[in-house]
Amino acid sequence: MLHEADTLQLYLNHSPLAELVFDTDASANKLNRQTLLALEQAIAKLEQTPQVRGLLIRSAKTHFMVGADVTEFLSLFAQPEAELDSWLQWVNQLFCRIESLPFPTLCALSSHTLGGGCELALCTDFRLADTSLQIGLPETKLGIMPGWGGSVRLPRLIGLEPAMKAITTGRILTSSAALHSGWVDAVAESDDMLALARRMLTAAADGELDWQAHRLRKLKALHYSTAELQLIQTMANDQLQHLVSTHYPAPWHASTAMIASHALNVESALAIERQHFLALTRTPQAEALVGHFLNEQRVKAKARATPPTTLPHQISILGAGIMGSGIGYQCLRQGFDTTVHDIHAPALLWCQQTITHLLEQDLAKQRLTEHQLVTALNRLHLTSNANDLDHSELIIEAVAEQLDIKQQVLINCERHLSPQTLLTSNTSAIPISQLASRLQRPEQLCGLHFFNPVPRMGLVEVVRGARSSEACVAHACNFALALGKTPVVVNDGPGFFVNRVLFAYLSAFRQLVAAGTNPYKIDHLMEQQFGWPMGPARLIDTIGLDIALHAANILTAAFPERMTQPERDALSALVADGHLGKKTGQGFYRYTGNELNALPTEPWVPDAVGNPATSAGELTDSLLTERLIIPLLHEAVRCLEESIIATPAEGDLALVLGLGFPSFRGGPFRYLQQWGLAHAIAAAERHAQHGGLYAVPTTLYEMVANQQGFY
Repeated sequence: MLHEADTLQLYLNHSPLAELVFDTDASANKLNRQTLLALEQAIAKLEQTPQVRGLLIRSAKTHFMVGADVTEFLSLFAQPEAELDSWLQWVNQLFCRIESLPFPTLCALSSHTLGGGCELALCTDFRLADTSLQIGLPETKLGIMPGWGGSVRLPRLIGLEPAMKAITTGRILTSSAALHSGWVDAVAESDDMLALARRMLTAAADGELDWQAHRLRKLKALHYSTAELQLIQTMANDQLQHLVSTHYPAPWHASTAMIASHALNVESALAIERQHFLALTRTPQAEALVGHFLNEQRVKAKARATPPTTLPHQISILGAGIMGSGIGYQCLRQGFDTTVHDIHAPALLWCQQTITHLLEQDLAKQRLTEHQLVTALNRLHLTSNANDLDHSELIIEAVAEQLDIKQQVLINCERHLSPQTLLTSNTSAIPISQLASRLQRPEQLCGLHFFNPVPRMGLVEVVRGARSSEACVAHACNFALALGKTPVVVNDGPGFFVNRVLFAYLSAFRQLVAAGTNPYKIDHLMEQQFGWPMGPARLIDTIGLDIALHAANILTAAFPERMTQPERDALSALVADGHLGKKTGQGFYRYTGNELNALPTEPWVPDAVGNPATSAGELTDSLLTERLIIPLLHEAVRCLEESIIATPAEGDLALVLGLGFPSFRGGPFRYLQQWGLAHAIAAAERHAQHGGLYAVPTTLYEMVANQQGFY
């Protein structure tokens, strides 16, 4: 043994080849400060051991390295720029020392090889992968870019254009794609990889493989003609404009850095990379996106910490509408036998067509094979006969959003199914305790609130009713995880968390439209400037105006001091005229195409609202944004006050995953903190005359007085 630390070991075999093996006590290898210090000591030992003929870097775990330790990022970003720059230079020098060792080096890669782990692998002369490899530089998804040489070495290895595409998109490659693109030199089966790695390294040490040529390739500057470079830059800019808004500066910085440094020596190129990396660490987007990543890890860890339960095999979904079909598709994709029940035969036919269409889309995108598609469809059962539900282990009620209908459906289930059957409701606003009030076993019911469109939305709200058992909640959490969703447990109440906050925002929208603000101006502002995937008018059209109005009425009844219905209300007028959004071809917009592919073609305002040309329509973009966003922020804070959600992290994650709150803003609590609580209070007080939506929650005043933050 040449060197041993808590996170790695370095030893010599008889060849003598050195092997550097990463193996932390945690479940995943990460390049945290402790590991980097141990790596520095190991490299120093190698430099002092003249008999070493080659170095194999590998992992004792099934994966190589998940990357740098993201939990350290925010504290690093908070350092003075000079200190952070000094630390980056230290890591760069360490990686350059690996690249300069006087013998061949090889990394054996498996499963996750991401971020800093990938940058470490790029330092070696050879990279050998097994078939489980998932490799990439996804830093731009965290609001930053590679900072340990990834944007310097990858272009020299695979070419400037493909490297720019990989880094700006954060794409993760499989072993075959990595081999084809030049990220790795060879691929082996897992059982054969280490033996092949040692043979390759021995061959390089014996002069049979030209390791110096491989090394030189990564050290040489790239040379393109002016015309070639202009073409690459134009194509990169076109791609970024298509895929990434200016709200996300990291891909633009990464692209600029690679263009600027491609023709420089490695030392100068690394300096440019550091310059852009440092600039990104000072952006609110980096703080928000790193915070979002950490929130997701914490919330998933919390969900996985719930008591283990046996997953159900037989799932039954009651209701074959949009939500029932989406949930059914998700269950089938994860291998569950799924029955969809509806008393209307046309609804069942539509459900079958919808699920088939979604699976065929997956096939076209190579997300599944034809065999998997056929297998999934064979697991789908459609029925209008309640007796076909007898063997169900989990019921997901997704019928019309009406209390009496949902209660009756659940009562019938409880009468005819096993007492062990778990009952859940996909209600979006009706309190679970109300639904359970007429059940014999209310402890067996909890909320399992999916979001539309189910295949794309990552959140499931698991709603704990007043009498829901902990076992019931645990079953629901584990089932949501099995579906590939992130469960956030919330306490009961009208609208739960996400929809309660959403309808505060939509109440502000309705008030503004009633006062004369053009709804299409609002949509444009919220989409293009604030960063929502769709503005409130388009969102309501997607939800369905009738469903939105019904939910709004539930929340108005629950919170009349805030969520009042305005006079001359566009939403009510549209519903009264039978215009329900995409599903009828007209809402705030008119639509063309079938329901699955509806596109807005032209704006339309009902006559009952009148001409949107009053003074409210003349608000500046800044004031208009405040009018829309402050009610959402306030309602999120009230939910935290009332323990509807347990932590700001869960609230932020829920709104990003379930509502599309812009991830680069981090969620309502992160956004409030970045805005500054005192500034947010002052903004709300400017709009106090517009009603209860703008009344500042007591918590905000207290936090300012105590100099506290949400994080």
